[in-house]
Amino acid sequence: MEWGKYSTKLQAIGVEKKQPKLYDDLIDVWEAFLVLNSSRIKDESIKFSEIESWLNLSNVHETDRRQEMAYLIRVLDSEYLQFVRKSNK
Repeated sequence: MEWGKYSTKLQAIGVEKKQPKLYDDLIDVWEAFLVLNSSRIKDESIKFSEIESWLNLSNVHETDRRQEMAYLIRVLDSEYLQFVRKSNK
């Protein structure tokens, strides 16, 4: 399965509407977050079991890379939830 079909383009938000730069080595993390974001239940964090399943399905087997990706996905998730909660106030 090719995850590249999910949009890697970041939407511009904020006052100046500048589109952030997505570095090439983080595209797979961003794509994973986009896929996993759809598995979210309401405004809860993405479950670690969902991240682990995605890593398995994506054939990410190297321990260091799995840990790095899981960490970065959780960081994105935390930032996303913080943004959503502020927007809903």
